Amino acid sequence: MIGSIDPPYLFAKNARHYRVPLGNTHLHLAGVTPSGAEHGFFLLPGYTDHLGRYTDFFNYFADRKQAVWAMDPRGHGLSSGRRGYVHRFSDYLGDLQQALCTARERSGIKRWTLVGHSTGGLTVLSALVRRQAALKTWGVEQAVVTSPLLAIRLPVTPAKRRLGQVASALLPWLSLPGGGTDYANSHDPDQEARRRTDPLIFKWVNARWFTEVQGEMDALKGRSPEVNIPLLALQAGADRVVEPSATEAWMANCPSADYHVFADMYHEILLETEREQVFQHLADWVLGVRP
Repeated sequence: MIGSIDPPYLFAKNARHYRVPLGNTHLHLAGVTPSGAEHGFFLLPGYTDHLGRYTDFFNYFADRKQAVWAMDPRGHGLSSGRRGYVHRFSDYLGDLQQALCTARERSGIKRWTLVGHSTGGLTVLSALVRRQAALKTWGVEQAVVTSPLLAIRLPVTPAKRRLGQVASALLPWLSLPGGGTDYANSHDPDQEARRRTDPLIFKWVNARWFTEVQGEMDALKGRSPEVNIPLLALQAGADRVVEPSATEAWMANCPSADYHVFADMYHEILLETEREQVFQHLADWVLGVRP
């Protein structure tokens, strides 16, 4: 049974919150479905992230009669699970299916655009390659990724990489300090202050997550031509977390993809000072008014 909850940190107008059971765990899901909406956005946040940070995204599209739903990935936000841990990357795809099916049932919306940021973007791209038949069943018509995690730009020394591989095999629950407070992800000082003090954002990298994500990045290399639905990639040009050139290269070989760089923006473009420019670009593309 899915129960309604009311966490205090998301103030998107008319948002409803749900606890979606998954065996011994649960996912946190939130959504806004304006009267008369016929299409919805479904958002997947990135690593350490949670949906409560995206109030402006919710409100922008809900004000334009678009349904907006999002999930906290397992081990993130108000979803249960060890913080940052994933046993297999495919678990994220299963969670996406369960959450999107719940959103379809609760909202009545049958036509969806997937939106994934960073690790959420990697999950979306994985779904586009690995779950093509399921996407049609889920009602996904197009997808958007923002600063997708196709290559890590943050420095990872060979010693730390090897330690992560060993820990993933022997101590998969082990987490190591991951930084994230010594550089900015947005030019917006309010967003930065919230990120640094948010109790739901953790400051470490789980060993199993690292190797599973690295494995998925490697597995998706060369597979962009397989994507068969419209795809928009929005990349932060001044990204300090993911490597912009990897996004550009992946999209260059994807015949269904449009690629756009916001040259001066940092990693979290949906939370940047000029985020409404990003929202407008996304809205124009989804509604068929190509910039």
